[in-house]
Amino acid sequence: MAVVGLTGVSSGLGGQLLAQLEVDPDVEAVVGIDDGSPPRGSWSKLRWVRRAAADPLDETFREHGVDAAIHLAGVAAEDDDAPAARGQRLARARRFLDACKAAGTGTVCLVSCATGYGALPDNPELLFEGAPLRAPDGYAAGRDQREIEALCYDLLRERPDARLIVVRTSFVLGPNTTNPIARMLERKVVLAPGDGEALLQFVHEDDVVRAVLRLVKLELVGVFNLAADGAVTLAQAARLAERRLVLLPAALLRLLTWLCARLGLPRPGGLAPGFVDYLVHPWLVAAVKLKSEAAFSFRYDTPRALLDWLEARAERTRGAAARVDLEPDDPFGGADPFDFGEAPEDVDDLLEEERQPPDDAPAPAFDAGRSGPGAAAGEDASREEASTPAIDAPSAEVTVPGADDAARAPLPAE
Repeated sequence: MAVVGLTGVSSGLGGQLLAQLEVDPDVEAVVGIDDGSPPRGSWSKLRWVRRAAADPLDETFREHGVDAAIHLAGVAAEDDDAPAARGQRLARARRFLDACKAAGTGTVCLVSCATGYGALPDNPELLFEGAPLRAPDGYAAGRDQREIEALCYDLLRERPDARLIVVRTSFVLGPNTTNPIARMLERKVVLAPGDGEALLQFVHEDDVVRAVLRLVKLELVGVFNLAADGAVTLAQAARLAERRLVLLPAALLRLLTWLCARLGLPRPGGLAPGFVDYLVHPWLVAAVKLKSEAAFSFRYDTPRALLDWLEARAERTRGAAARVDLEPDDPFGGADPFDFGEAPEDVDDLLEEERQPPDDAPAPAFDAGRSGPGAAAGEDASREEASTPAIDAPSAEVTVPGADDAARAPLPAE
């Protein structure tokens, strides 16, 4: 695994995998490919290549001598259902596999999505790797995953010596990644079909990086489900995200998503056509093969992955609220409002003058600093003034703490 080709390197998931490859002593170089900006940071092993979705990669793989290749572009990008996204997913996968064939790449890892299984009413409680891919055409993202894997088997027919690894992930979630469910939870109102109790599965981005790297290094061959243990319902996720949940009949929600797509209107609740079934029917996957053959252990289960994403989102929200830019409306003209200059040398004398009352100031009626017989004159004057209240108010009963009932006495209100 001297030279690794990595598509989707500029995504959050790609950047984390790049960080692991950077410190791997078995990796000599990483050919990072993406159609956006290069990943942030300083990378000694990265050989950055910018390519659009349809641009061929054959010459790039041959020039750099790619020994192992990992395709993240299909799952690292947002699982969008727009027409442009549909074409790009297939184009990226096809150019990746063609480049692996042209360069004679030994280990080929394609990270796919478990939506290719489809969410159908007759699905078993858990889907294993041998289950057929039956995603209906109504949800384009699920259909694309089904067609992308068909391209992988075309590679094996031409290159039977290639070590092909197909990873089918549940929805990836973490501080640097998102998915359709996460985008729903970003909204103030979450639309849910039926009772909102269908089970959902996530896998934390850290576990995805660790699992993919382990499979590639061990050169294991075959299909591997990648999903964390446990599950949550959409209603539970909405409560944890402090979002309002609105339940609608599944048939009505399907009709609304289809109608809005046909008319070019915004998606209701951010739902893509065909995705409603993934919130109604079961499509949980089992990662038994990954645990048994690769001896892989997850660090996050599904609830913990969701909580980690929620904490990261809350932290970003607090950070955005704390950033205040005073420059456009600075009333101090750029000066420090707390800079009062140097104190004068005679500051003690000035303070002492402030403490001295003026000559024509009247004598105080009561000197709080005096007590005993010497204060008799002042006390008589103060008592005389206090005996005549300024406002004729009703008397109030005051209870002295620690005294019994006999000690209560009406006192004039001040």
